[in-house]
Amino acid sequence: MLAAGLGCTMPNPWFQVNEDASTSGSASDTSTSAGASEASSADPPGSGSEDGGSSSAAIASSSSEPAPGTTSTSDPGDPGSSGDASTGDALCDDLCGTPNCGDCPSDNAMIAFDQFSIHAHEVSNASYQQFLDAHVDPASQGLACLWNDSFEPTTWPVADGQLPVVNVDWCDARAYCHWSGHRLCGAILGGPTTVAQAFKPEFDQWHHACTKAGTRPFPYGTQYDPSACNVHDFDPNKDALVPVGTLSSCEAPLPGLFDLSGNVWELTDTCTGDGPDDTCLRRGGSLYSLEPDLGCYIKSPKPRKDVYHYVGFRCCSL
Repeated sequence: MLAAGLGCTMPNPWFQVNEDASTSGSASDTSTSAGASEASSADPPGSGSEDGGSSSAAIASSSSEPAPGTTSTSDPGDPGSSGDASTGDALCDDLCGTPNCGDCPSDNAMIAFDQFSIHAHEVSNASYQQFLDAHVDPASQGLACLWNDSFEPTTWPVADGQLPVVNVDWCDARAYCHWSGHRLCGAILGGPTTVAQAFKPEFDQWHHACTKAGTRPFPYGTQYDPSACNVHDFDPNKDALVPVGTLSSCEAPLPGLFDLSGNVWELTDTCTGDGPDDTCLRRGGSLYSLEPDLGCYIKSPKPRKDVYHYVGFRCCSL
C-alpha cells in the first residue's frame, strides 16, 4: 500500500459531459442530467498532488494530498454458511461464519435498493479487526492482488474501533468484502464497472446508491450542504473522523444509509487494469474535502496499491 490537500472551488457538478475514452470506456453519460468530474478539492495539506485527469463524464480530482505508504491484501467470494467459525493456526480460505474463518461482523447491516444492497456505513476498525483475526490466506487473492502479502493496515492497531478503517489498499478492501460475504461495490449485475459505466446509475452500485438512481448529485439532495456530512466545511477547525453510522445529518438518500459523502473516500471495483499501479476509483470525498470533491459524480483514480489515512470502503451485495 502507498498514500497524498487544498484546491479550488467549482460550480455545482449537476451537468452532463462526455466520458473520457482514454480512461476505460468511451460512452457518454446520458442516463441523468449530471456528469462526473475530476475532483479538485482540499484534502490533507502535505506532499503530493492529486492525479486529476482530463474532463470526462466524471468530475475528476486534482487536489493535493499526503503521500501514500505500502501494504497488502486478499480476494472476493459468496456469503458464508453457518458452521464452526473458530479460528486456529490454519489460514482461512472461505467466508466468515464457516469453519476456521471467524464470526461475521456484527455491524454488517445492508440497505436494499431494487437490484442490490449496500453497507449502511463504512467498514469500521472493529469489523476489520475481526477480518484480520480470521487469518485469511493472502494466496486466495486473484491475479490483480498476488503482490499483496498482508491485509494489515499500515497503521495498526488503532484505539477507536468505531471509526472507519483507513490505510488499506484496494486489495485489502476487496478481500474484506469477500470474507464478509459481500463484494467491493461494482456493477449492479456483478463484476467490476468500467470508468464509463461507473457514473451511470443503471450500471454501478455505489453511484446508484449515492444518486438515488440518478435523481440527485449529492446523497442528501440537489445542492451542496456544508453542514450535512463530515467534510472540511462541516468543522474547518477539527478535521476529525466520526464513528461510522452516527452522523444523522448525513443519513441519505435512504434511512439508515450514512456517509456516502465525506468522512473517508471509498474504494470501488472500477479499475483501469490488473496491475498494482493501475488506477481504481475512490468515491464520495473525505473529511478534508471541499465542495468540488463531495458530489456523487467525482472521479478520483488512484493506484491500486496506494493507501491513505482518509480512504476506506464499504461493501455491496454480490
